[in-house]
Amino acid sequence: MKPLFCPALLREQLKRFWAIAALTMLFYMLFVFLPIYSSDGITQARDMASLLSSGGAANVALFIAPFAAVISLFSYLFSPSATTFFHALPTNKNQLLCTNMLAGFILTLMPLIALCLLILIPIYAPMEADLPSWQSLPWINGYRLTEGELINTVSRVAAFFLQSAIVTISFFVLFVLAATLAGTGAIAIILCVFLPFLPATVYGVIYMFAVEHFAFSFYNDHEVWRFFDDFFMTLDWGALALRTAILLPITHFCYHKRRLERTGDTIVFHPFKNFLIFLFSVWGMILMGTAFEWMFGDNAVYLGFVLGFPTAFIILQMIMEKTFQIRHKFSSLLTFGGIAAALYFVLFIISLIT
Repeated sequence: MKPLFCPALLREQLKRFWAIAALTMLFYMLFVFLPIYSSDGITQARDMASLLSSGGAANVALFIAPFAAVISLFSYLFSPSATTFFHALPTNKNQLLCTNMLAGFILTLMPLIALCLLILIPIYAPMEADLPSWQSLPWINGYRLTEGELINTVSRVAAFFLQSAIVTISFFVLFVLAATLAGTGAIAIILCVFLPFLPATVYGVIYMFAVEHFAFSFYNDHEVWRFFDDFFMTLDWGALALRTAILLPITHFCYHKRRLERTGDTIVFHPFKNFLIFLFSVWGMILMGTAFEWMFGDNAVYLGFVLGFPTAFIILQMIMEKTFQIRHKFSSLLTFGGIAAALYFVLFIISLIT
């Protein structure tokens, strides 16, 4: 049984992409460490408290560093020749995935560790002061600094590191999934941006279709929307751990099922590609129906539906196939349109009953 990691490949990847860690550390120094330690008095104390409680400017690096690491480390997935070369190495798919992920964790977490060591330089509150309301600090009673209080204790810095590390790892895994699903670098970048909002997009389509058109009443719908909207963007520890636990096996499965000959396609998995096409075709149908209703009256919404779905479908197929020649996809239009019509009919029947 081969080990999970390939030391030679790990060293080579770290040697090739060390600049990611260097630039991340430079960002931490210029926008986090120096602004805090170059100030003084209550401003310095408040800035340190803000960093430890909400992350401040450090949050930018927690998203950008994993993104840069994934696009660099997994760039071989977007080139047929590079994909063939990497899979010709004396390593299996599991070693490739685990080694590159370990390299990404090192490149993104080492600068964070260095920052946390630097911010252990003591900062004391020079006087009593109330903190701004947006700095909700659970470890300060009444959100008030007391004179002489040590702000950056070891336990608080450790808690800051733990939360920041979880955020970094969580987004790194999400971006690896995006790279695995994509067949080109450009699509991988788009998916990295889009995947965090996919649950909210799906719920938005359901909400607009069911609530806005059929006047269904979703219980506590704003809370449901916020749940889907925050699932990928939250910084809550529990949600991040849950998200990572869900995404890790999905990423592992997709990486192992990815076919080498699909490199260069927009989306390498047909079920996911068809799901995106159907989702945004329905979204286009709803938007055009809403526009027609607004411009021409209530009855025009159905004409908008009929025109909107095929229009969005054709545009999306041309994007996915990277060609204007999509006549062979028109049979899928009938299938997808039939599914959308069936869903509409089911919702219509439910609206009559309720």
